[in-house]
Amino acid sequence: MTSYLEKLESIYKAYQPAIYAYLLRQTKNTATAEDLCQDVFLKAFEALPHFRGDATIKSWLYRIAHNHYVSYFRKKDVQAVTVMEDTNLYPLLSAVHSPEDFYLHKEKLDELYRILDEMKPVFRDILILRDMQELSYQEIAHVLGWSLGKVKTTIHRARLQYKKEAGKKGVRSDEMLNY
Repeated sequence: MTSYLEKLESIYKAYQPAIYAYLLRQTKNTATAEDLCQDVFLKAFEALPHFRGDATIKSWLYRIAHNHYVSYFRKKDVQAVTVMEDTNLYPLLSAVHSPEDFYLHKEKLDELYRILDEMKPVFRDILILRDMQELSYQEIAHVLGWSLGKVKTTIHRARLQYKKEAGKKGVRSDEMLNY
């Protein structure tokens, strides 16, 4: 039988990288994402004894992260950062071998974030949860407190909006959301 501390440690090890990546994509700032991630896990650990199991631990943590990010954003009146400046914010680029490839991929990611930043926050959030964080529709419904139908409809509308905005900028929208 595992102890409570071992359970906390296993949850942290299993989900911290994904929650941090989500918050990093939202804030585009490593220090802020680290602080928010720490807060999310503190809140989760305090609430864990009351976790009823209505959802998975994963979607429960994402819901805490999403709500904490929204709360932080409202309190701080945070200005949106258009482009990530720190190359540490581009984890997918670590597989790129040449400087030319790195630059081309970084430019694509910068364009992706510019397009996302210009979208309605709800569309940006849902695309990050589905296409970047790879949450299921059911998990997204739990994170946002929506019905499954609303999630599907909003994802569809967000993708249409994204394609429209990408088309205006001459970007192939089919390859961009896979980052």
